[in-house]
Amino acid sequence: NAGKCRTSSRSVKKELVIESPLQRKDAAQGEEEAEGAGPVLAKPKLIEPLDYENVIVQKKTQILNDCLREMLLFPYDDFQTATLRRQGRYMCSTVPADAQEEAQSLFVTECIKTYNSDWHLVNYKFEDYSGEFRQLPNKVAKLDKLPVHVYEVDEEVDKD
Repeated sequence: NAGKCRTSSRSVKKELVIESPLQRKDAAQGEEEAEGAGPVLAKPKLIEPLDYENVIVQKKTQILNDCLREMLLFPYDDFQTATLRRQGRYMCSTVPADAQEEAQSLFVTECIKTYNSDWHLVNYKFEDYSGEFRQLPNKVAKLDKLPVHVYEVDEEVDKD
């Protein structure tokens, strides 16, 4: 009986008509599960990050005609870059002089560069506004005392 069940299930599989790639995938998974291979784990689909500059170039005419284009475009005056020379804190360097030439590993070479290279600083013009709303800069001068308001009605009562 077991032999008959196997041959009948195989003949059913052979007679299965596949009309789309999705059905082919489902049929292949069904065959593997029927053979006892266990569940097949599908690899997750890789998603590439959006290339912002490329999208702006492709949709340039739409952006130019959009009334809110200032919100889409990156402000060119938002940041400034500067180079700060590395200052040694010790009388002699902690990295040996010939370490760069003797390094065989790329990791070691990059570590040596972090000790020897200059600092590249990026200063953002609107950095104060990048936090949450409670930490926004308040440029209004806070008065210690409230000003005293004198109205015409109050002056007439004082005169009487």
